[in-house]
Amino acid sequence: MSAIMAQVIIRNLDPETVRRLKARAKRSGRSLEAELRTIVAEAVSHDRSEFIAWLDEHVMPARPGFDAVEAIHEGRDERMRRVLGESADRH
Repeated sequence: MSAIMAQVIIRNLDPETVRRLKARAKRSGRSLEAELRTIVAEAVSHDRSEFIAWLDEHVMPARPGFDAVEAIHEGRDERMRRVLGESADRH
């Protein structure tokens, strides 16, 4: 038994978008239609829970008491002191 495949028409694509999609398809060794099928299939294959699970596995948690905003300010202030050759106080 063969499955009935659906068709989707996308109108009003920017010509530059189409050009880039064609170039991407060529680099992948696929037709434009096959490349678009791949893009759409990949886009819907991932759900939020998979993404959260990936983040949990790959992103290192911040140390307890670590203040990212303060670290950014300190780094900026240090760069300013080096550039200006003097103490650059944060406002």
